[in-house]
Amino acid sequence: MSARKQPQTEQVTLKATGLGIGYSAGRSQATLLHENLNLELKTGELTCLLGPNGAGKSTLIRTLVGFQPRLAGDVYIGGKPIKGYSQGEYAKLVSVVLTERSSIGGMTVRELVGMGRYPHTGYFGILRTKDHRVVERAIAQVGIADLAGKYVSELSDGERQKAMIAKALAQETPIIILDEPTAFLDLPSKIEVMVLLLNLAEQTQKSILLSTHDLELALQLADRLWLLAKDRELVSGVPEDLVLSGEFNSFFEREGILFDKETGSFRVHNPIAKSVHISGVGVEAQWVANALVRNGFAPSADPDAEYRVEVSEEYPGEYLVYRNSVKMFTANSIENLLKLLKAS
Repeated sequence: MSARKQPQTEQVTLKATGLGIGYSAGRSQATLLHENLNLELKTGELTCLLGPNGAGKSTLIRTLVGFQPRLAGDVYIGGKPIKGYSQGEYAKLVSVVLTERSSIGGMTVRELVGMGRYPHTGYFGILRTKDHRVVERAIAQVGIADLAGKYVSELSDGERQKAMIAKALAQETPIIILDEPTAFLDLPSKIEVMVLLLNLAEQTQKSILLSTHDLELALQLADRLWLLAKDRELVSGVPEDLVLSGEFNSFFEREGILFDKETGSFRVHNPIAKSVHISGVGVEAQWVANALVRNGFAPSADPDAEYRVEVSEEYPGEYLVYRNSVKMFTANSIENLLKLLKAS
């Protein structure tokens, strides 16, 4: 991941004021999901929209890009309401990548990315020299230059998503909006795509908004989070501020699932867990703690907790276990540690 640099001047590219979103079923019927939403996207920032299932994330995305009608308020781009732009003008301002898999397997990556040039070509969509340069640059920016001549059907899910991002880049818009771009990807591909989007936001100074269920990745990589849930006001802020204030965990914690502020991850909470103090630091101690939590023990900062496990950097893979300050046994692996604890 490249070093982050703050833009010299921070500009708002997209703004929503008093926005109401939901579903309209005719002139007299409307289901309002959220109202009075006030939002901003800024240059050079990667913003992640997070929320539980059914929170209205896709509805918000589709409303912001004009695919779904607003029920109230306005969305502005460059200080002008989006309803004031023609379709052609709007296509030069916002690129959209949706979740749905489209049937594009019969074209090459280069042809797919070339489709992103449609706002800039004439009626017949003929690519000129400049268009070809933009296409090749976009393909290179997402790191798939070696795949340019391949058919889309031959790509992995991660490569396919990179091709879709390249298509959005080729459109040359100041704003890119993606609806769950990591939905069908394995973990390494999710990380790769998220890091790519983070770097593109910084390098190109575009505003990039995406919705995702990958909470921990968003915490690590997003410049800004939008938190959305039913019957709650949308909350916006820098990830670290939202974690420290307790806003982040208030959106996602459930009975039996807690957010650990120290590690930035979620864990299973067992209210009748046995208390254990882990004496030691470093990676090995962290993985011992992970195994103990999974097996019904609750980490404790109290050295006088019922159980104490000593993890020594001097003797890796060796764990001394005490109960009420009395030594019980020494385990020679985490598996052995768990087996002996369960038998005690």
